[in-house]
Amino acid sequence: MIQTRLQRLHESIGARIFESSLRDVATGNLSRQTGSLILARAISVFVLATPFLVLAFGVALVLFRFPNIVTIVIGAILLLLGWYLLPRRHRPERGGLKRKNVPTLFGVLDEIAVELGTTSPKLIRLTGDYNAYLDEPMLARGDQSAIGIGLILWEALDNEERVALLAHEIAHRVNGDPARKGLIAMALDVLQVWNDALTPIYDYADEGLGDLIGRAIMAVGRSMVQWLYAILIRLQFIESQRAEYLADALGAKVAGKAAMLRLLEQLTIADTLDEHVSGYSSLTRSRLGEKSAFRDLAERLRATPQDRRAQLADAARATLLTVDATHPPTAYRIAFIEALPDGDAVVAMTVEQGEAISGEWAKAATRQNDRFLSQFERQ
Repeated sequence: MIQTRLQRLHESIGARIFESSLRDVATGNLSRQTGSLILARAISVFVLATPFLVLAFGVALVLFRFPNIVTIVIGAILLLLGWYLLPRRHRPERGGLKRKNVPTLFGVLDEIAVELGTTSPKLIRLTGDYNAYLDEPMLARGDQSAIGIGLILWEALDNEERVALLAHEIAHRVNGDPARKGLIAMALDVLQVWNDALTPIYDYADEGLGDLIGRAIMAVGRSMVQWLYAILIRLQFIESQRAEYLADALGAKVAGKAAMLRLLEQLTIADTLDEHVSGYSSLTRSRLGEKSAFRDLAERLRATPQDRRAQLADAARATLLTVDATHPPTAYRIAFIEALPDGDAVVAMTVEQGEAISGEWAKAATRQNDRFLSQFERQ
């Protein structure tokens, strides 16, 4: 019964996110400050203040009780703890293709960025996956943003769908997705460090009274931290789902409604990828010859029979709404785009551009292909 009520709550919240996102797109109010976002930011400010409060208390103990050895030691421990809790700069992944490496792709990205009122990311990272992502490292020096492109997905798409994919990812630079940067993401990191700091690193069989009291205090503190984390992560999920709907809408504005719908429908067959990959072995490289594994898998995905596609679409529609994930179910994303007014593409990728992009990143794609196939050769 509790599980049923919880699912109903998830569905109710998910439906409100869906409906409010439609209203925001209709009114053009994409930067609206929602109640969940305001609450999440308030909690985040409190969490981010805790390392500085610990540092301040440590300084106070050292300075105002000097030369008391006990308070100096306690103060020094608090200073170390405060430093340990401070938000860390996220180091971006190494490597990536720059504008000079793939000028044609960046030309398309620039067109999309202009339409969305933002700028192109600085790097392109190729992966051997069936997805794409936007990476904006927190507290990084300068703009170190990157778009990750899964080559299996890229090969499975036509040029119109590729524009929709790129537009969706760039749209995350303008729709305020809290999962990618900002206060909330930093606060979640600090809470994780608090949880680590409050977790005992030893477990003695015979503990004294002081040890038991200390463990009890740490357990209470850890419970509070985990409670705050659970609240904040769900508030972040709510805002991230809204951001996904808005990114889809902005992607449809750039690439056209039809292309965005085809892209989302292509994502519904992702579950069949494992079936195709499971047939790979140490002999796959010789069987493929000059063809890349990514193109081979993409062709297999594209050839998914209509009855199988219908089954997968039905399964997607049966997926329940939940606020325990950053993305709404794909079926709801499709329904969201279907509810929008029809619109044609304002940015297009020509056949020549598509071929030029493949040529420009050919060496990097070959390295990814070799890395992908090597995992089967080690089996």
